[in-house]
Amino acid sequence: MSVYRAAPMSRASSWTLALSLIVLPACERGSAGGPASPADATPAAQVNVALDPQRLVEDIEVLADDGWAGRFTKDLEHLSLAANYIAKSHEAAGLRPVGDSFLVDFEYPAGKKPGDGFYLWLEREADTVQLPEAEVVPAFFGPRRAVVGPPVWVAADSVDGVKGRPVLTPAPSGDLPARIKALADAGASAVLLVGDASSAAAPVTEGPISAAFISPQTARETLGIVTDAPRKAAEVANLKVSLTRSEVDKTGTAPNVLAWIEGSEHPEEIVLLGAHYDHIGTKEFGTFCRGPSDDADPDDAICNGADDNASGTSVLMNIARAMGSSGYRPKRTIVFASFAAEELGLHGSRALAEHPPAAAPFSSGTVVAMLNMDMVGRLGEEGLQVGGEKTSAAWPALIAAEAPASLKIVHPASVTGRSDHAHWYRMGVPVLFFFTGLHDDYHRTSDELSTLNLEGMTGIAELILGVTLALAEGAPVPPAPR
Repeated sequence: MSVYRAAPMSRASSWTLALSLIVLPACERGSAGGPASPADATPAAQVNVALDPQRLVEDIEVLADDGWAGRFTKDLEHLSLAANYIAKSHEAAGLRPVGDSFLVDFEYPAGKKPGDGFYLWLEREADTVQLPEAEVVPAFFGPRRAVVGPPVWVAADSVDGVKGRPVLTPAPSGDLPARIKALADAGASAVLLVGDASSAAAPVTEGPISAAFISPQTARETLGIVTDAPRKAAEVANLKVSLTRSEVDKTGTAPNVLAWIEGSEHPEEIVLLGAHYDHIGTKEFGTFCRGPSDDADPDDAICNGADDNASGTSVLMNIARAMGSSGYRPKRTIVFASFAAEELGLHGSRALAEHPPAAAPFSSGTVVAMLNMDMVGRLGEEGLQVGGEKTSAAWPALIAAEAPASLKIVHPASVTGRSDHAHWYRMGVPVLFFFTGLHDDYHRTSDELSTLNLEGMTGIAELILGVTLALAEGAPVPPAPR
């Protein structure tokens, strides 16, 4: 795809764009009535809400800086730099936090971690049985996650013939750690101790190999051990065992950054603007961070994510800054949400959609429209994709009215589920998804500020701000029938 590069702004001597606030007639508002605006609210007709393209560039420069190590959600040290930067911008613009802080933590699934039990499977010919965890009592957790193989049966004081095999042996009456070490030194891969676990000393969590107790009854009835243990290890006929340490879900915690302006007439109607501020980290600590195929700088190990998604985050910050610093009071409540953990599976936005904070405005409000900005920095000849127009009959006219004449709009037929608006879309909320398309630098170290079309981003920001102001003033956005 041919991409326009950064070019000098074609506007007059100032970088500041003033967008006159749209004041809709009462018959066009989404709802009637409601409390009057407070005395300190600036009358709508007297307000200009201004975007500052220079600040847009400065925000991207900060968010995509090497010092932030690719804003990886699991790298809280560097993710927090971005979160605090966004929060300070909102605070300086006079926006309100949700609850006591602009940073609202959520939990996300972060893979698995070792549990404190074992799974033991027994395979005999075509039959496979898993023993209940309660019947497999851990004694030691070895460094190997799993051991599989045909076991041998050996006396309590012998190590003869155990090399490379899982071992069944009577539980020793004496020093258990010494017995396990002797078997490990002889090459045993794991140990099943036949005996009463309560008679042993307290289990040791780490050991040279994994070892677990099973009862004599289990050994007889399930494993078929009916003879005394021999001095020389003997095969257990037609049996294979698999001893695996159990796993439990691991969770991580990261912050969404939330800020809002209260609506003067319909505070219970929330217009939500969203963009994810996380990215994929570095080649050493991240998720699929790679260099380009024709990498001119192989030593670059950081995926800065200038387009993905410093671009969308910067647009959101600048709209929030323009609205907040102007003193403008919308009729509907406006919420600005910067999401973490998008790159790990849309977890930050899922947390807000499915478990919103108990604090205002979510405690008494409902999202009536969601606008999502993800990768809006590479405007080219193919234009800006605006997904979701079919989620409300009001969208096409609003977009046509607010789009700059120079901005080519593409109208995708489908709404992709790969970004943060997906949760509200599934809930039946009207959504718009602003996106300039994939490119060869996607999720690569070459996604840098120098590749962005900064003038094109300003036009996109104008469109999103215009639509937001129309919604803020009460433009109806009825959900499309499903």
